[in-house]
Order: sequence, then C-alpha cells, then structure tokens
Amino acid sequence: MTNRADWKIGVLLVVAALALTLQEYLAPRPHLEWFVYDEARFPLPWWTLWSVIGYAAIPLLTVLALPGERVRDYHLTMRGAPAAVVALAIALLGWRAGALVVAQLVALELFFRGFLLGGGLRRVMGDNAIFVSVVPFCMIHFNPDRSMWIVFAAMGVGLGLGWLAMRTRAIWPGVAVQLAALAAFDPRAVRALRGRYEHIDWERLERIATTVGLVAAGVGAVIALLVWSRARNNLLWRGVATLTVDQWRAIDEDRGPGALGASDGKPVLTIAVILLTCCVTLTLQEYVGQRAQYEKWWPYDPATSGEYWSLMGFAWWTGWRVFGYLLLPMAVIALLPGERVRDYHISPRGFWKHLWIYVVMFALILPAVIIASRTSEFRATYPFYRLAPRSLFDTWSWEVMYALQFLSLEFFFRGFLLQGLRRVVGANAIFVMIVPYCMIHYGKPMTETIGAIFAGVILGTLAMRTRSIWGGVLIHVGVAWTMDLLAIAQCPTDGRACPR
Repeated sequence: MTNRADWKIGVLLVVAALALTLQEYLAPRPHLEWFVYDEARFPLPWWTLWSVIGYAAIPLLTVLALPGERVRDYHLTMRGAPAAVVALAIALLGWRAGALVVAQLVALELFFRGFLLGGGLRRVMGDNAIFVSVVPFCMIHFNPDRSMWIVFAAMGVGLGLGWLAMRTRAIWPGVAVQLAALAAFDPRAVRALRGRYEHIDWERLERIATTVGLVAAGVGAVIALLVWSRARNNLLWRGVATLTVDQWRAIDEDRGPGALGASDGKPVLTIAVILLTCCVTLTLQEYVGQRAQYEKWWPYDPATSGEYWSLMGFAWWTGWRVFGYLLLPMAVIALLPGERVRDYHISPRGFWKHLWIYVVMFALILPAVIIASRTSEFRATYPFYRLAPRSLFDTWSWEVMYALQFLSLEFFFRGFLLQGLRRVVGANAIFVMIVPYCMIHYGKPMTETIGAIFAGVILGTLAMRTRSIWGGVLIHVGVAWTMDLLAIAQCPTDGRACPR
C-alpha cells in the first residue's frame, strides 16, 4: 500500500460522487418512481434502471478507461459464484424477477464492495478502504420515513460485507448474503417481488437502451479525454497538473507531525474512528438536527410559540451543526492517542499568508452570485430564514448562526476529515472527503451539488496546503452573506416574510 496521491484515486472517487448524485436526483423522485405506467400492467421501477447505470455502467466504463486498471481487480472474480447467485435468485423470485433483482444487487455490490474497495483504492488504502466505502453506503440509507436505526444497521452491514469482499476478493458472497437475508427475514417481500415484475413492458425497456448507452458513453468520453491529455502531456494536462497534481505531491511530501506511514494496508485506528464518526454525526444531523424535527417536537402554537418560533428552529439546526461538525469531532480528536486539536487546520497563520488566493476566488464567484440573485428561483430560496428582513435583530441573528454552521462545516470536512486521514493516505484524503461533502448537498439544485464536488477538491487542496480552514470559512460566509443580503434587498420592507 502507498500513501502517495494517485490521480486515478481522484478519478474513481469523483466518479463515485457523480454517480451517487445522478441517482439521487434522477432515480427516487415521486414523478419518476415508475418508468412505465399502465393501469393494466405492473410497472418497472425507474430506480432499478438507475441502479444499473449509476452503480455498474458508469463505474465499469471508468475502470476500462483508466490505464493499468483491470475489471477483474474490482472483485468481479470467483468461479461459479455468479451462476450460484443467479440460480438462488431464480429459485426465490422466478426468472424475470430474479434476473432484475440480481441485476440491482450486483450493481449495488459492484459499486460499494467492488468499485470503492477493489483496484486502485485497495492498492492505496488496503483494508482502510472498507471505512471509506461505509460512509456513502450509510448515507444512501437516509430516509425521513424510516427509522434512524436502519442507518446504523446499514453501517454494520457495510462493514461486514466490506470485510467479506476484501477477504474473498469478490462481490458475489455479498449478493448471496443479501438474497438469503431477503428470503429469511421477509418472505412477504419475496412473494411481492415475484409478482412485481410479471407485467413489465419489455419492449419499452429495450427502446431506452440506446439512450442509456449514450449517457454512459458520454461519461466515458470525458474520462478518456483526461487520460489522453495526460498521456500526451499537452497544454490542457499541464495546466490541470500545476493546479492539482503538483499541489497534491507537495502535500504528500509534508504530511506533518506523527505521520503514520503506509501501514501495509492494515486497518488504522485513526481512519476507522474518524470515518465512523463521520457516519454517526451525519446520521444524527439528518434525523435529529433538522428543523423539521424541531417543528415536530415543538409544533407552532399561536398562543404560546411567540414571534421567534421560526428563528428558534434555525437555532436548533445551527446548534446541531456546531455539535456534530465541531464539538463532537474535537472530543474524538482529544480521545485519540497522539492527536491534538491544534493540528487540525484551525490555525489562521497559513490563511493570512494566502489570503490573496481567497480574495481572487471570491471576486471570480461574485459576478455569478449577482446574476443568480435576479432569478425567481434564487429569491424563492434565500434567505433560508424567510423572516430575516423583519428587523436587524432577525437579520443578524440569522446571519451569525449561518456563519457559525459554515465554520463548523469547514472544520469537519477540511480539518477533521483531511488532517485525520492525511497522516496515512496523504492527499488522497481530499477525494475521500468530497464524497460525503457532495452528498450533504442533496436537496439543493443538482448543479449546486455537482459544483460542490469540484469546490470540495479546490477547498480541500487549499486547506491541506495552507494547513488552515479559515480560507474556506471566508469564502463560504462571504458568498452566503452576499447571497442573503442581495435576496433581502428584494424582500418586502414592511416586516412581512420574503415570499417563496
């Protein structure tokens, strides 16, 4: 195992974030829940299609496009296992339902226990890759209609299936385990699935194959362009390398005090604790720290709630961000042997030296913010606290809370995760970090979520080079306050809430 930054690791994890984002925005929406609808027939789930595209087709094309990577290294070996899994599924569900359920489970396992555990990530991180894969696996189970404990159970399942895949170098045992669990724990689901696919419109399914192929080919073409540019070492690649690869090499050469080395691929306590803490804190914030939970526990009552009931909901949200992103990670660092909070990028010294970089970044972003502020979608979204224009107290109470949660967020993603992983995996920590960072943006416009992937790479690189989170805090708070103030300027001035 090596802790050197590997550009292929960056590609693999960026593609992982993109694939997860496509599924989040295109697969589970209610109006797309059923791809084929006919009252006389049972429909085909749209999310099944996107499971195969996002979890299998896009990752496989990525592996094929990367030089030196082989599909068989991504845990797709083991003689006879695929046939046994298919036979088990057909026995349980019938041939049509069995084929589609196996396709979905294989795609899921290929992504989380093959793409994120095998090949390049296995070579670079060894068994520590198990903890990397558990974070997004935990987060895809976030669902307000389900218990929080299902997410914690998924964390344990992810660890177990990850260990199994690493030991057997195959995804097939994981697929078989899930099929067996389905039959053992929920026989009613088996009976339902038998009938679920009996009336699929197979002709329509065939007609979308061309579109699916074009989407997958487009993703592959972009990846191939980057690979070709690197092989030719042309102007495009040299420019990208100066801003990225060269910076990551510098990070690897200066991993700081207490560097742990490559560890021969064995699990490292620091990585395990930090990434499992990431799962726990993101889960708590998703299920307990949202304003919806505050409103559920303390519903609005005109007689007793008072005029600041809505503001208190944002205080609840901010408090959980400060606890989950700042206080809990600091407590974890204090308990880890040999770790010091001051090493986790909280010093402003590197920030002042590189302040000009962040000023330039803000200047480049500002015109786009001003243009966006003139759109109806912008005015319907910002400020989040719709009563902010009511008074100066409302405005600045909200803006201070907004800034506090950005400070906490930057410490968590650009301090806790990056420094905690840096001592073992070097600059590769940036790409581990961007996957959950991207996923916390789900629910915002899709373009903003995709933009968060690349913003995360930039801010992560700067934080590791400067050893300071304060540049990211400045950018986030500066842009957020500018957006809010531009929106507030267009809100009513008579104390009414900003209209949506």
